[in-house]
Amino acid sequence: EKIRRTEWSAAPALSMVTYEEPRNLDAAIAQTNKYRGIPSPEIDAAWMKIGLGTQAIRLFDDDLKRLNKSDEPMKPLHRIPEEFGGGFLGMLEVFHLLHCLDSLRKASYKEYYMQEWIDVGEGAKRIHDDHCIDMLREYIMCTADVTPITFYDTLAFPSRKLPMPDFSTRHTCRDFDAILEWNENNERSILWDGIGLDLGEEKAVG
Repeated sequence: EKIRRTEWSAAPALSMVTYEEPRNLDAAIAQTNKYRGIPSPEIDAAWMKIGLGTQAIRLFDDDLKRLNKSDEPMKPLHRIPEEFGGGFLGMLEVFHLLHCLDSLRKASYKEYYMQEWIDVGEGAKRIHDDHCIDMLREYIMCTADVTPITFYDTLAFPSRKLPMPDFSTRHTCRDFDAILEWNENNERSILWDGIGLDLGEEKAVG
């Protein structure tokens, strides 16, 4: 059965999603940006801002109905205490996926982040990263981007026979900065230390 566009998601943030002008992704193999490169405090801070550093959001009964979520015998939904404003704990999927990608980035620079492996334990780290790989796999297959990738001949390297893919494909992207702003500064926004638990360094993110 076909699904109408308005039924795609019950996300509270969907009503404020806006789109940028169509543009080519900055996807050259050797390009650099603030998220890419040899690990540094600056790169870590950039990833933190769009991943584990983001706030949680407050969900309500109507949200849960639209999301088809309810208490399960061994998995009761986390209720935020009334003294902290009530409601149910939630977060936007985009920030979980970016956290997962950041975790895989760190795994590729294991020597730099060795202390994290020691603190978490290699077995737990492997399980977490396997979860992240499969989450990203499932999301990519779910969204199934069908934008064509073109190829070009490498005239600068005559010995190369295979054409090279041009990954700078044209897309109309959601305004990520606007989504981040909404997540951090709307009536649903809630700090992780305001959910009624003493988390210490822990976050409720898989």
